[in-house]
Order: sequence, then structure tokens, then C-alpha cells
Amino acid sequence: MKKCRAVIVGHSHYDHACDAPFFAKKTGATFLGSSSSLHLTNAAKLDLIQTKNTDQMTSPFILGDQKISFIKSLHGPALFGKIPYPGEIDKDLFPPIAASKYRAGGTSIVEINSRETTIWHIGSAGYLSKTLKNKKCDILLLTVVGIQNIDDYIESLVLKTNAKVVIPIHFDNMFTALGNKTTLMPFFKIKKVIAKLEMTGRKVIIPKALAPLKF
Repeated sequence: MKKCRAVIVGHSHYDHACDAPFFAKKTGATFLGSSSSLHLTNAAKLDLIQTKNTDQMTSPFILGDQKISFIKSLHGPALFGKIPYPGEIDKDLFPPIAASKYRAGGTSIVEINSRETTIWHIGSAGYLSKTLKNKKCDILLLTVVGIQNIDDYIESLVLKTNAKVVIPIHFDNMFTALGNKTTLMPFFKIKKVIAKLEMTGRKVIIPKALAPLKF
């Protein structure tokens, strides 16, 4: 495994956080996550020096010439208009455990400032307008499953931020075994979302790992 210096978790659902502490342990990376996410690190036996509670951060985490910040956000209503597994993780979790034990916890947009480029990783299709006021970014890794209102979503996260590049993410099927062939999220109209994004005039890039999927 290549050297990794930071493992970053934007919220603590199973598909984002269950194996993150073990990658941090294997690589010696610093684990950055919410209070809920930190309850997963004891299972991997991470030293406290290796963890950073993003709920308590008041300044960016410095990693070489990069600054990593966390913008308070919301999880999108993914299932039947509701946030799946809401609430906090309030005790240490030791796998194997049910997916429902991985509560969402605090949700953040991860902002990475690298020299003259600002990258946002938006791991869930929700946002808080007040935390985005006057904020700009260059590259958006944008979750596109669970959008409540696609026009408002694009207006707030693509147009107002003046993003130049949009990379749609999180539209592959997360309810299948890891060894299975990657497929699209069932019933999700990815073509409509990509078409809407392309209408903004931004450069839209499909991740190479997902490019073979039939849209």
C-alpha cells in the first residue's frame, strides 16, 4: 500500500467510515473524523496521537502545503425522504456489527486548499446555506444520490461556489458485496443529473473506476 498521511471521514455511516481506521493504522496516517467517527478507532487500536476530532477543530489541519478544513453540513435524505441511521455513535464499536450501528454523526464538507486550488469533497447530498456563504472552490467531488431538489443543489454547490470542475461521486450501488461487479444505484437517474451538471458549462468528469458503468 502506498504511503498515506491522512485518512479523512466526512460522516460516520458504514460506507464511509467502517474500514477507515484500519487504513489509518496500516499506513500510519492521521485519522480525521467527528466524535462519532472516533468511536471506531479503538477497534483498530489507533494511538490518540493519530486521531483528530473534526468537531472540535478551530483551525485547518496542516499537511505539507495543504490545509484541510471541515465545513459544517447536513446529510441528504437518501431513503424515502429520510436521513438513514441518524444520530450519534456514543460508544466504541468493534466489527463485525450491523450497518445500522454506524450512525451518521456530524456531517462535514471536506475542504482541501492546495496552493492555489481549493477542492471540496461533499460526501452526502445535503448542505447548510449559512455555512457556504461567500465560499468558493475550484473542484467539486459531488455526491449525486439523495438530492432533494436538484436545481437548488446545483445552484448552491456548483454555481454560487464558482466551481470549474465537477466530479460526480457516490452513485454506485453500496448495497452489494465488495467482490461483486460495480453497478449503478438502483432506480437512480444518473443521466438526468449529469445532463443538468453539463448544462452549467462546468467540466464534468466521471471517475475512471466508474466510467465502464452503463448510464
